[in-house]
Amino acid sequence: MANIKFLMRRATGEFVHDLVTRDLRGQMNRTSEAVLGEIDEFDLAGLERKRPPAW
Repeated sequence: MANIKFLMRRATGEFVHDLVTRDLRGQMNRTSEAVLGEIDEFDLAGLERKRPPAW
């Protein structure tokens, strides 16, 4: 899976680094599991989507 992520970074020119608190580390790790494309990682990890505050 690491090779796919590397190729995606090269293709898109984007790199994302996520920093979470200790209590969210398990859920955050679940979002990086190798899963099929139709599986939503947020749902898999039990996370709720929220929009960031406007700048």
